[in-house]
Amino acid sequence: MLLKLLRMSARLFLRAVFLVLLTSLPVQDAAAGPGDVQVRLLFAGQEARVVLKDTPAARGLCALLPLELTFEDYNATEKIAVLPKRLSIGESPTICDPEPGTLAYFIPWGNLAIFYRDFRLSRNLVPLGRVVSGLEALGSMQGDFLLRMERVQ
Repeated sequence: MLLKLLRMSARLFLRAVFLVLLTSLPVQDAAAGPGDVQVRLLFAGQEARVVLKDTPAARGLCALLPLELTFEDYNATEKIAVLPKRLSIGESPTICDPEPGTLAYFIPWGNLAIFYRDFRLSRNLVPLGRVVSGLEALGSMQGDFLLRMERVQ
């Protein structure tokens, strides 16, 4: 009985140590990967910043920059714009569970989507990056609006 109690205590102790170590690790910003690229979005005298992931589809979008696109609201959830050229997605993920700030590419329509509200897990939606600043301004835009996307040097 004493041996069983010691084993349980040892397991609990190890779990506690593991949790302490896990929570004390530095949190690395998902937007800070070595291959990630920063993009500036300019619209209506405002600015937002996006960090593109290092994926084939995101690199394809980056190769099109600078771009001027007309965005519109879709379903009171996202701002969308059709790209001048379809992206090659290569080995990029083709399923995404977008949350506010997700920049994605919708394969069937060939459009970009900037989600300013949460949405459901979706197939044929390729995650490209994340809005790291200016999302509220983007989400509040009414009607169609012109947006310039350019790489930050």
